[in-house]
Formats: sequence, structure tokens, C-alpha cells
Amino acid sequence: MSIPKCVAYLDILGFSSYILKDTSGALNLLDTANQEIKTRLIDPASSTYNEPSLQKMVKIHSAESFEAYLPMSDSIFIIGQNPNDFVEQVSSFLCSCYCSTSHVYSHPENESNPITVTMNQFKIDTDGGFTTSDVIANWYPNIFRGGVSIGEAAIFSTLAIFRNQELIPERERKSIELLGEKVGTGFVSNVAGKAVVEAVGLEKNGGTGPKLFLTSEIINALDDEHKTFVKTDYDGKKHFLWPVYFIDSFDNDLLIEWNSTFNDIVKGSINLYKYHVVNSNSHVADHYKEFVKLIADSFIAVSTFKKYTMGKKLLKEFFEQMGFPPKSYITEFNIEL
Repeated sequence: MSIPKCVAYLDILGFSSYILKDTSGALNLLDTANQEIKTRLIDPASSTYNEPSLQKMVKIHSAESFEAYLPMSDSIFIIGQNPNDFVEQVSSFLCSCYCSTSHVYSHPENESNPITVTMNQFKIDTDGGFTTSDVIANWYPNIFRGGVSIGEAAIFSTLAIFRNQELIPERERKSIELLGEKVGTGFVSNVAGKAVVEAVGLEKNGGTGPKLFLTSEIINALDDEHKTFVKTDYDGKKHFLWPVYFIDSFDNDLLIEWNSTFNDIVKGSINLYKYHVVNSNSHVADHYKEFVKLIADSFIAVSTFKKYTMGKKLLKEFFEQMGFPPKSYITEFNIEL
């Protein structure tokens, strides 16, 4: 009997819309994810640290539990075995992808459009000199909706072709060339199985917002600590509060984490929501409304887990500072404060 595999299917929210109007800006989202997973492979393994809290923090920000990471267009499949480590590391990956540009939204250059930034463009003249000019670029938020399942999943090789030739992964190609052999095959990894179908189905039927939906089987495989961060929607669907891993370490003082990280994260999500209420259709704005709620729910869950009684008070004061009258934020975002 094969060992059950954890499967995550992730899809970038809004990518189709971005690619139709700004190819370069949309492709930057894919590059961000690529750079983030590369960093996690380069960073040292958690086993090299002696301090338990440091080991845990480094492990969360690694990809140790990933057996395979398979991107295709704006979607990603991730496969692993240890459910607790897997859900942690997928969530941390989602946080890091968003954090790559989150400072732009929390401290916008243009408050009426928080996704735009001014960048210097260099151009070489015919005489060998260069000139600079300012260009406006779109830095879209790199947020995903996804599904996580556990069960049957097989990783296998399949033929791929690029520029009318068989494609072979760079690492394998180099090792073959070092042996003085001719590159004659072109295989890449693929994945299929019941767990794959379930993970894709969770994302496709997930509704609104960048949530990480879970099957009952993956929830049952989690320990009590991780089950703490599973939330049930009004329609019975269950999702993991992945923004809890915006926090660097659960051992840190939560007030410090709020002031150093979460404050800006919530502020940026609200700015994005306000922008889309004015400039997008209601469906797009609803995605960002759910994003605000997801982040707030995550901070409340961490506060409860750490027995930090001031968490809800911090959020109430913050929403009022952001221009929401007392208790209006509860109605608008359906946050349980």
C-alpha cells in the first residue's frame, strides 16, 4: 500500500485579469513565487540549529516537507508527506509571496492606487552614456487560493518539448553532460491521483477570497495545535488560517509581532479593499474583503492560542484608526470582535 501524499493546489487570484492588461506585471507574480521557493531551498535546514524555537522558525520558513513543487502557468502543485509540516510550510510560502510587495500597499506611493510604484528606467544612449526616466509600474498582490488534500498521488515523469526539442530539467541535463553523454531524452515531473483531483476541486469550488481549503482527511491528520487554526465558513467549508505565519515566531511577544508585522499587513489589505471597492466590480472587491477578514481572523486565532487577551482590542482600535466607525467593521468584514 502506498504512503498517502499531501497535495496542495495553489492558483494566483486575479492572474487572468492582470495578464490581459499588463503582461509584465503579471509575469512578475510568477517570478516572485519562483524566487521565494528558490530561497527556501538555499537556506540551511532546521536541523543545523540547536535552539528548539529557532529550529521551528527555520523549519517553517523552509521547504523541507516538499517532495515536489510543480508550477504551471499561474498554478502550482506541491506534494509532501508530513501533514503538520506541510500545511505550515505551504502557509509560510503564501505569506512570503504576499510579503514580497506588501509594503507597497501598507505605505502606498499613491493612496488612490496602492498597487502602483514609480521606478527608474535606464536607457543607454548612442554615444555610450545613459539617461534615466520615471515609469509607473503595477505591483500586483501575490495572493493565492488553494486546496489541500491527502491520499493517493503519484509523481511520475512525462515527456516535454520546447522549441521542437525534447526538454530535460537543467540539473539533470548538466549531470548528463558532465558524464560526456548526449542529451537525448526530455522528461519533466508530473503528478496525478485522487488527492490531486480533490485539491483542485477545493480551489475551484472555494468561492471568494484567498483561502486555503482543506479536506476532512487532511484535517484529521493534523495535530491539535494545527487544528486550532482551522476555521469553518458559514457554508461548512473548512480552511486553514495561513496568515498566522506572517508571524516570525510563536515564541515572540504578540504585541511586538503586531507592531512589527501584522499592523502593516492588515493596513495593506484594507487599502487594497478600499481601492477595489471604488475601481473594480463587486466580485473583485469581495475577494479583498475576505482577505481582510482572513488576516484579522488569523490574528485573533493566534491571540487565543497564545492567551493574549488584548488581541481583539488591538484590532478594534486599528479599524477605527483606519476610518471605520465603531462596530461598522464587524458588519462590513464579518469579523468576530
